Amino acid sequence: MSNTTFSSYRSADCYFDHASFQGVMSFPLHQHDICEMIFLKKGDMSYCLDGRVYPLSRNCLVLSRPGESHSIQSNGITEYERYNILFNKRKLNSDIFERIPQDLSVIQFDGNALVSDLFRKFDYYCRHFGGEILQNILLHLVEEALYNIALASVETKLNGTCTVNPLVNSAVIYIKEHITEPITIDSVCDDLHITKSYLHQLFLKHMKVSPKQYIISKKLISAQREIRAGKKPTEVALTYGFRNYSTFYRDYTKYFKYTPSEEGRKKVIQKILS
Repeated sequence: MSNTTFSSYRSADCYFDHASFQGVMSFPLHQHDICEMIFLKKGDMSYCLDGRVYPLSRNCLVLSRPGESHSIQSNGITEYERYNILFNKRKLNSDIFERIPQDLSVIQFDGNALVSDLFRKFDYYCRHFGGEILQNILLHLVEEALYNIALASVETKLNGTCTVNPLVNSAVIYIKEHITEPITIDSVCDDLHITKSYLHQLFLKHMKVSPKQYIISKKLISAQREIRAGKKPTEVALTYGFRNYSTFYRDYTKYFKYTPSEEGRKKVIQKILS
């Protein structure tokens, strides 16, 4: 997968990146402590949010809330160009984020020149400003985008289109309800009354990840939140049903590319992963 970055900005409260990618892409299941907004310029992509799969096309806007586990995959070989902004909603000047319906995740702005022109401003200001001045400008643009989302949600009452497989949805709910237990593929299949091979097929088709990978990812993401809140990694490992700390340590380091103790000692800078 090749990529090109057009403009970017990075701080603790605002992380912006306008980039394009070429090829077959799979951005793994992840979550953020702050909000994320993606505006798609090109690409045939799918956005996965806990069992719901949204097809994305030009001028789709995706809004992810803190702690939501999500992933994005390409539907074959494509050019994926997007604007991606991570932002701390507490740094906004209004409460507009709270006015957006909680279940609104994807909205189509095709034909809305105001929104597409708005995202081009991100590039313009990145070329001419930097530092705190640029952060303030970018956060103002984020607010303007959020006002457009709020208006569109009232006018259209649409949340994009998504596919939901009932068995996958039931599996996701079961995993969420038993996240602190030593969940096995057998226990999920017993609850759903299906075979392991069929569950595997369903997850690969609808979630683009195996059931085992999904379970481990959800446990690790939940564990990360608690370690960031100040809990000891050894205690968190037990809380989320890992057999021993060495297994937790290995899985955590492989998934996040740093150790649990590094997570607890320092503030890990937010990264754009999609």
